[in-house]
Amino acid sequence: MFILNKGTHALTFGGEMSLNKERPGHDLNNYGVFTFSSSTSARSGNALSDFYLGLTGTQNSGSAGYCHRQLFFYSLFAQEQLGVIIPNLNHYLGVRWDVQTAPTDPQEQRVNLCAGPTIHG
Repeated sequence: MFILNKGTHALTFGGEMSLNKERPGHDLNNYGVFTFSSSTSARSGNALSDFYLGLTGTQNSGSAGYCHRQLFFYSLFAQEQLGVIIPNLNHYLGVRWDVQTAPTDPQEQRVNLCAGPTIHG
């Protein structure tokens, strides 16, 4: 941070740059998501009977795990302090700019799951 004083004016400039690293854990529906439909495409024609028989309309699941991601954060600011008109009253005028980059995987371990046809039980 830099401060420049000139008479009753004070100019302040500054900035910040940081690298944020995260390692969140998640479960990604690892128990599965199942749907049972009562439409004409249902196995038995009734959603409740499909549920009892274990005949799913669709199912999907993920896997638990951890991922690594990092992102950069940048900020700049400028502020002017005026104390001209009334001695006990200061006026402040400032601007600030913040940007956060999109998260990236530093270990390049991104994985996509492209499931095949729906599995019926």
